[in-house]
This record gives sequence, structure tokens and C-alpha cells, in this order.
Amino acid sequence: MTTKDTEIIELQEQLQAVTEKLKIANEEKSSFMFNMSHDIRTSLNAMMGFASLAKKSVDNPGRVQECLDKIEMAGELLLRILNDILDMTRIECGKVYLNQRSCNMANGIEKVDAFIRRETDAKGLYFYAKAEGLTPIRVFCDPMKINQVIMNLLSNAIKFTNPGGQVRLTFKQLPCSRRGYARFIWQVSDTGIGMAPDFLRQIFEPFERENVSSEDSSQGTGLSMTITKKLVDMMGGNIAIESEQGKGTKVSVMMDLPICEEEKPARVDMNPGHGSDFTGRRILVAEDNELNRELAEELLTSVGFEVETAEDGAIAVEKLATAGPGYYDLILMDIQMPYMDGYMATQAIRRMDDPWLAGIPIVAMTANAFEKDKQKAMEMEMNDYLAKPIDMSQLLIVLKNILLNDE
Repeated sequence: MTTKDTEIIELQEQLQAVTEKLKIANEEKSSFMFNMSHDIRTSLNAMMGFASLAKKSVDNPGRVQECLDKIEMAGELLLRILNDILDMTRIECGKVYLNQRSCNMANGIEKVDAFIRRETDAKGLYFYAKAEGLTPIRVFCDPMKINQVIMNLLSNAIKFTNPGGQVRLTFKQLPCSRRGYARFIWQVSDTGIGMAPDFLRQIFEPFERENVSSEDSSQGTGLSMTITKKLVDMMGGNIAIESEQGKGTKVSVMMDLPICEEEKPARVDMNPGHGSDFTGRRILVAEDNELNRELAEELLTSVGFEVETAEDGAIAVEKLATAGPGYYDLILMDIQMPYMDGYMATQAIRRMDDPWLAGIPIVAMTANAFEKDKQKAMEMEMNDYLAKPIDMSQLLIVLKNILLNDE
């Protein structure tokens, strides 16, 4: 066999290996798309089905409330699926960045406890959260990314633990040998179904979902742990998993975070309802979707706003110009609208001759949830950005910061 023949054989083997990898990748993504179609349709079926049942049960308030609770749960699952897909897309494109700032880590567990306890109570699980050994130091970190990691782990623990089981979160500060750093460890444990050793070895691979007996338990993108691992790696931490089928799982995340030597920032009131009186304030909601306009009007009216609406950007610009200075306090601006989108409407407003009208606060309210969309909103001279579905508590925080803190 000549040297040329050997080179041809090696090239053929390399080509075959690449072809096999592509085949496996395509099979994984096909399986992923099949699972996503199933899970999205399952959530939508539940939402539509329970909405229909609620209509038939208008004379039974208890049944209506039960239907609404289940519609909300299905909607939260659907949102979680979409967020996982978006997060993975950002990670693969290298568009995920750390937004680090000075933080007091002692405040984090209470917020997680308050948020997650509703889910554990609804499923009939015992939830225990405890912080140990924390010192009053401030560290430099991205609290939103840390919170996302912990919430991913807790959501998995809840999903794979049957009613009557336990989910625990412990947060500890450990001695750290690195000068200028503080070491923290988060541990999420449960008494759930556990994982098989074979699956445990590939749990961080994208699109992986273990086949379990409960259909509800398998719902999800198969991306949660992949995203969690990549975020932990970005923050310089490490993650370890112990699991035994039928007995449960424990996940540990450890990070060394740099200590900040700076003054504590002013306290921010994270209770959006406290001290927020919007009575007499008038807000213009520019939104082309009738249901979204109705929802925004109901929510904003409930906290004191006088609400007016516009079906597209051109109407919003006309209403503002006609009303004159001082009539509206703020505009909630959808981005994708017919005739004139939110960006064009904002630019038209910023070019108005009257300084008061040109400077009116404008908050983007859009289903475009990528980081580049937020950056574009800022480039278009919008004051803030909220991704749909709108979190009412976050919306009120934004409105309070713009309208009340400047008084």
C-alpha cells in the first residue's frame, strides 16, 4: 500500500467520523424538536382546556379558581421552555455576558424562598431553605445569573419529586484560601426519583432527558442542566451531582467570589407595591394586540393609573402631540406594530419640537427577548425595556423608578 493510498484511507475515515457526528447531532435535534412540539402542545392544550372548563363553571367559584391556577402553571411551564431555548441560543452564539456588581449574598436566599415556596406548596412538597456561616461582606458577582442557576436546580428538584417528598436548599460560606475572595456553596437536594448512572454521566449534554415513568416529569427542553453548567463555568465555579434512583439527588455549586471594598449602595425597595401611589397618573399604552391592551389596562388601572391606548405607533405619536405637554406621564411602547413600529414611533417622539413631549419617558414592552433587542431599545432612546410576558411586579418597579423616584 502506497503512502497516497494510506492518506486516502485516513481521509475516508475522518470523513466517516464527521458524517457520524453530524448524523448523531441531527438525530438529537430532531428528537429535541419532537419533544418541544409535544411539550408546547401539551401546555397549550392544558391552557385551552382549563379555560373552556372555567367558562362552563362560572357558577362555581372554587372550580374557576382551580382552572385558573392550572392555566397559570401551564403558562409558566411554556415560558420556561421558551426561556431555555432562548438562553441556549444566546450561549451558542456567545451572546451571554456577566453583569457583575457589588452584592450582599446574605439577602439572596429569602427571595428564592419566597418565590419557590408557592411551587412546592402547590405540589405538596416540604421545602426547607437555610443559610449558614454568612458574614456581612460584599462580593463582586452577577446575582441574576446565580439566581438563574439556583432556580434551575430547584425547579428540577420539584419536577422530579413526588407529592409528600422534600426539597432542600442550603447556602453556606466556607473558609477560602484565596486572598481577597469569599467561598460559597449552594446545595439543592431532594427525595425524588433520582437518576440512573448512565444518564448522570451525560446530564450536561444538550437535549438530554431521561425516560421516566411520569409523563409530566419528562417535560422540559433537556437544556436546563446544560445551561446551568455553562453559567457556572462562566462564573468560575464548579458543579457536582450525587444521585441514586429511588432515593433522590443532591447538586452542589461552589464559587469563589472577589470581595468588594466599597460602600454599600442605597437600599432599593424591592416591594413594588409599597409606597407606590400612581393615582392621577396617566399612561399611554401603544399595543396592536387587543387582548394585550385589555390586560395592560386592567393591571395598570388596578394600581391607580388612568390608562389610554393606541393600536399602533402612528396613533400613539398623534395622541401625544394632540394631548400636549403634561397630559401623559409615560408611554408603554410595543415594538412590533403595523404602520409604525415602536422604534419609529419613539424616534418620531424624540424629534418633536416641544422639549417636554420629546422627553416623555418611554418603556419598551415587547416579545423580542434577546439582549440585542434590549440594546436597540436603549439606542432608540427608550428609558427602559421589559420582555413579554410582562411580570407585573417588575413593571411596577420600573414605573416607580421612573415616575416616583424623581419627585
